[in-house]
Amino acid sequence: MLSEAAKWWYLYRSGVENGYDNQINEFFNPSSANYVGNLPSVGKLIGGHSYYTYKTNSELQDTRQNVRAKADEFGLEVFQTEWSLLDDGGEGIPSNPDNASYTDIALFMAKVIYSDVVFAGANSWSYWTAMDVERWSHKDRFLLIALAPGVTEFEKDTIDRYPITVSGAVKDYPTLWALGNYSLFVRPGFKRVLLQGVDNLNGLMGTAYISPDESRIIAVYVNLGTNSVEMQAAFANGSLPVEIKRYLTDETNNMSFVSSAGESFMIPPRSVYTVVYDF
Repeated sequence: MLSEAAKWWYLYRSGVENGYDNQINEFFNPSSANYVGNLPSVGKLIGGHSYYTYKTNSELQDTRQNVRAKADEFGLEVFQTEWSLLDDGGEGIPSNPDNASYTDIALFMAKVIYSDVVFAGANSWSYWTAMDVERWSHKDRFLLIALAPGVTEFEKDTIDRYPITVSGAVKDYPTLWALGNYSLFVRPGFKRVLLQGVDNLNGLMGTAYISPDESRIIAVYVNLGTNSVEMQAAFANGSLPVEIKRYLTDETNNMSFVSSAGESFMIPPRSVYTVVYDF
């Protein structure tokens, strides 16, 4: 697969730094000297990282829509192949990540996932990295599970005392559970379906996905707002689910099962909330 660009705009802009120009066109336009789109071992997809492209909601949206438009010119899928809070955040998180809470970071990640899926049409989304030692006061910006080698009770910055190969303690962080609200339920082969009325980048966002056999629909909501939002599910074909399950990640819940009854529900403030509908 190509090309795992370090920033989304390397895929479609010309004149960017370091000469990483217009990579979709370079690799997939038959008139390009770097054309490889006709090679049988090259997938019809393009990869990029979601770093550095969300200082404002406008940049967040426009950058990803430009990726989608350029990919569509050549019939490509889009994969988001690496993200963590490497740089300063955007709207919805303190501008200095050192002032962000663990929950702030997890919720902002969920906002980035929503934006990559909705605006860039990403078919795949990957986090950097699964596990590491938490250090440099970086909280969980770069990891889902924190390692503490050489100790029995979790503590930070143990890497300076013990190598990472030494057994020790582990700790799960909100990024793990926020990502799990997507990755546990939205499985390979699911397709995104229309979910209306949940597109506020400063408030409630949502995406929905249907299983290959159309027996299950997953709705994942991200509420960056400070108020609860009441939702009422309605399905275009009029069918009703036989079972509904809901899972909540917020300041005090780690993808906790919250309810299985009723089609209306409240999405708490500052949360990621997944609803599983089985038909």
